Amino acid sequence: MISIQEANQLAVHHGATILDIRSMIEYCGGHICGSTLVATGTPPLNSAQTRALKAKLLHVLQDHNDYHPIIVYCKKGIRSTIAYGILQESGFYNVFNMGGIENKPLIDFALGKITVSRLRICTCKK
Repeated sequence: MISIQEANQLAVHHGATILDIRSMIEYCGGHICGSTLVATGTPPLNSAQTRALKAKLLHVLQDHNDYHPIIVYCKKGIRSTIAYGILQESGFYNVFNMGGIENKPLIDFALGKITVSRLRICTCKK
């Protein structure tokens, strides 16, 4: 797992693609600004949901530059770990798992207790 500070460095210096592996409702409640939602149901994911996640990931990343890092995160770290595995198995080698947004360091970041230069928390406009 990488820290929010490491994710920030990948975003600032390497143009990382950040993928939010949660539901639309979770995403709209608060997400990393500039992240791309790869809408996924809540775990556990069955085999059909895992195949659907793989198809969505490959679609979102179809024009991805192999040199740019990919960062995945979700709510608790379960879905991001699944997405991380799918991406590695699919030949993406520059993939990083930030874990769950409900993990303490990310909660501190969301609450403004940890500041970084590039990453911010956004919500969906109503």
